[in-house]
Amino acid sequence: MRNFIRIHALFCIVFFYAPTFISAQVINCYAKVNSLTGTTITVSNVNEAADTFEDGEKVLLIQMQDNVIGTNTTNANTFGTIATIGSAGNYQIMTIATHTEAAGAPTTFTFTNAPTLPFTFTANSSVQIVSFKLLGSPNYTTTSAISALPWNGNVGGIVAFEVVGTLNLNHSVNANFAGFRGGARSTNDGAGCLNSVFITASTGYGSKGEGIHKNTNTAFNNARAKMANGGGGGLTHNAGGGGGGNIGTGGLGGIGWQCSVANTGHGFGGQSLMPFYTMNRIFMGGGGGGGQMNNNVATNGGNGGGIVFIKANQLVTPATCATPISISANGQTSTNSGNDGSGGGGAAGTIILQVNTFSSSAACPLTITSNGGNGGNVGSSNVHGAGGAGGQGAIVYLASAPTTNYTATTLNGNPGCNNSIVPCTTFAGTSPEPNNSGVIQLIPLGVLFSSFTAEPFERSAVLKWTTASEVNSDYFSVERSEDGMEFYSVGTLTAAGESQSELNYQYIDENAFVTKDHFYYRIKEVDIDGKITLTDLKYVQVNQHTSDQVLVFPNPFTDVLNVYIPEAISTHERTVVLLDDLNRVLREYKMEGTTNSLILSDLPKGVYFLTIFMNGEQKETVKVVK
Repeated sequence: MRNFIRIHALFCIVFFYAPTFISAQVINCYAKVNSLTGTTITVSNVNEAADTFEDGEKVLLIQMQDNVIGTNTTNANTFGTIATIGSAGNYQIMTIATHTEAAGAPTTFTFTNAPTLPFTFTANSSVQIVSFKLLGSPNYTTTSAISALPWNGNVGGIVAFEVVGTLNLNHSVNANFAGFRGGARSTNDGAGCLNSVFITASTGYGSKGEGIHKNTNTAFNNARAKMANGGGGGLTHNAGGGGGGNIGTGGLGGIGWQCSVANTGHGFGGQSLMPFYTMNRIFMGGGGGGGQMNNNVATNGGNGGGIVFIKANQLVTPATCATPISISANGQTSTNSGNDGSGGGGAAGTIILQVNTFSSSAACPLTITSNGGNGGNVGSSNVHGAGGAGGQGAIVYLASAPTTNYTATTLNGNPGCNNSIVPCTTFAGTSPEPNNSGVIQLIPLGVLFSSFTAEPFERSAVLKWTTASEVNSDYFSVERSEDGMEFYSVGTLTAAGESQSELNYQYIDENAFVTKDHFYYRIKEVDIDGKITLTDLKYVQVNQHTSDQVLVFPNPFTDVLNVYIPEAISTHERTVVLLDDLNRVLREYKMEGTTNSLILSDLPKGVYFLTIFMNGEQKETVKVVK
């Protein structure tokens, strides 16, 4: 049995090219999210060619890109390195309550509950919603192959659907090559070997592959530095593009024509995202960097793989099948070049399987692959720059994993050969991560919370929470605290035990405000086997409708710092700036709603200062300790 890793705007699309895709049916609809306020989002770039957004249906809200490189923007080998993951990769399944349309296209959506994860809207970020299509009633049998709409810089890259009963998978599902786009090859430029150009607008160098940082600066488009998990482009003379990254780091491009190891402009490989994968954070594969040319025969970088998300009670393949049944999110192999540089391979994407049981026959086994694309080879007997290998992606099991008659692989791509000699004598770079590092079983907590609110009513507190799913759940304990650190139970409710649909709960903490005018609340879920899941904290003040006190809690904090903005001033434009003890700005957040949770798990222990601005004016500064 396999050993699993177990762990509890405007975009310069001219630099990317369109790949060739396997013919299959797109079943989802997509829209770019422009803003989020409370439970309401505004959207644009709506694509309803294959499906339509409807009230009462589920959608996948996902942060595709964020400003992850921060200040790593100078012409140096550190350009494009992740400074903070921010909200990149965050996803949450939401339910549409209502929506508005103009000229037949949706413009706003209001969810039944506000998202509990942070989503960011800046020039360097992108968020989209994708229909989480419900198939069958309750069982469903596929009638054709299913694929993702290719990512275009605003929407696409994802295929997502749910079958409440049994999914009879008679056809393949794929998001191959549908992820972040590969960088274009250079225009012709015959200058000598270079190694010092990491960023430039010059198209005489290969362009960078796309990644989880949304680039809007043309001065960053080209040259050898990576763009987070997107591979870098090759420099003169004929250097290869770097491979895209995901779980696997992208391989380095080949060093080029008559260049040395000490004086090479090979593209850097895209960064590995392995440390950032969590239960609610996933990524598409990075695009490979473009090759550099002077003879018009270089090639583009390969596209990364997209995302496949399948939720079902049972997945069954046929007793026999003439065509193999597969679920895949593979990266694209770059085309071979002539006597010029080749593009890097695209990294594989992510497959999420939230399936309780699998059943496959020996005559029709299930194949699950998230494999990186190969770097392009050089078609000359003389050494030029081949493309770096695309990194492997991820196969994430959120429930059980198949045990028989299946194959699951996350393989790094192969590096391109720097010449046409057989057998090859010199290769571009490979990914350092071992193959199949991306086969991951994320053990779900007993309950997946989708919302939690706490509000005052006269002298009582009304607590409401919703679970997206429950596995092995026993009961909920309603806990309150006076300081946000020491909690005690004030009541319990029996949990559902097993559920794959949304369930709503309510508890009234009667006469809570007899001796105190405020409390912190949280919900603790306890599994039958004793495992615990906690919600975030909610601050409730009996007279909070007239209070203008801003609260920051808990303090000291560990991973999450909550900022409470009372309803009386929640209509103000609110910004929070985090500074270190040297008064350097580390983070900036736009506040939405009343309570915002800042994810600060990556910060080192120390003293920080949180400054709150209301309508551009500084209101107060709070010292916090991690």
